[in-house]
Amino acid sequence: FFLLSLPVFFSHDFCTMFAVPQAESVFLSWLHDCKAIFRGTSSKRPDVLVLGNESADLDSFASSSALAFLKYCQGVTAVPVSQLDERDIVLRGDLSWLLNSVGVQPALACCSEPDELARLLLSRRFSEAKFTLVDHNQLSAPLSDLKMRVHEVLDHHDKTTEYREGVDIEITKEGSCSTLVLDRVLNYLSSSAVKGSHRLVWRCPVAMLLSAILVDTINLDPLSQRCTKRDVRGAYSALEFLGYKTRDAQDRARSSLFEQLSDAKFDQSALSTCDLLRKDLKHWTVSVPENQNAVELGIASFSVPMETLLRRQSAEQDVLSFARERGYHLFVLMTAFWHDSEKGEKVFRRELAFVEAHSSPLLAYVLETALSDTSGLQLERKNGSSSVPSTFTLFIQGNVKASRKVVHPLVSAAISSFLKKNKTQ
Repeated sequence: FFLLSLPVFFSHDFCTMFAVPQAESVFLSWLHDCKAIFRGTSSKRPDVLVLGNESADLDSFASSSALAFLKYCQGVTAVPVSQLDERDIVLRGDLSWLLNSVGVQPALACCSEPDELARLLLSRRFSEAKFTLVDHNQLSAPLSDLKMRVHEVLDHHDKTTEYREGVDIEITKEGSCSTLVLDRVLNYLSSSAVKGSHRLVWRCPVAMLLSAILVDTINLDPLSQRCTKRDVRGAYSALEFLGYKTRDAQDRARSSLFEQLSDAKFDQSALSTCDLLRKDLKHWTVSVPENQNAVELGIASFSVPMETLLRRQSAEQDVLSFARERGYHLFVLMTAFWHDSEKGEKVFRRELAFVEAHSSPLLAYVLETALSDTSGLQLERKNGSSSVPSTFTLFIQGNVKASRKVVHPLVSAAISSFLKKNKTQ
């Protein structure tokens, strides 16, 4: 279980990481209890809800889970809460990989999107619970009316809100919020009262905190402008706690762990087509005063080449269904990835595909207006290939610096022009 099962620990250097069944069961049992409390299938009521931020990334998840577990070890009924749909954990590749590697099923996470969470926190079973905010210091908009229930804040971002006197606030500009939580955990573990198996139960939470620190600081890179001395000190202390006693072993361990976390974070090949499209999806409604009609525009960004996507069974129908279910009149796919050139070199490449979810003259107008030679996108059309369906208009984008922030205004301007030319009476 704990770190031994991580692929990164398979080498001889990681032989100190042995699973301890008793320790394993304590942490897993606690997670099960938290989920039961959160679902309302337990008679227990939480004293504290440890809320992660809206991005629900690895740092937020690790810091909220570890801090809640620390409170539990200190006799407080605390439940960690992630502000996302449980099904979206798979979209966070590094988090999904880490949970799978340490044997924690995503179903054990206490997850709820902000709007639903706001309703849940007003229910009777949570009405007395206090809030601890981690990895953010301002409640999300749906929860803003519950500000008086915040009693603790632990964050590494700029302070954006004030709280009443008596709220315990630690806001320090470190590279990762997990560094702040790790300090508290290690202080607790250094207590003479915490010995033997009570220390072993912390292998998984400490590994999660270490992973978040490495991801946030780009493996403690001093040039990243994210890494602080406290991050470095915390990471090496975690590695020592996990059994790596020499600096050489620690450096090899953290570099190997970071490499696998990084690969998992950016590898989207295992995602279903639907998950791939919704992972980084933006939606706009484009309208003009001259026309009563509006155009729904969706732009999905991902890192799988279009050729790879279109080789999937029923890929065209899956993409069309995705767009139609969301009411998009125009759906744009943007891919960005590294590929091997003819010279064997790694080259960064962008592709742009326009999907006609509904037959109309809109797409032809956008292609002619927004994607002309003057757009600066440097597009090369690729529809000659038999693998490209007729509902897709595919381009290689020569200007690889042009991200969605550049493409979206061009497309929206073309749609606005179309609506003005075809104004309703």
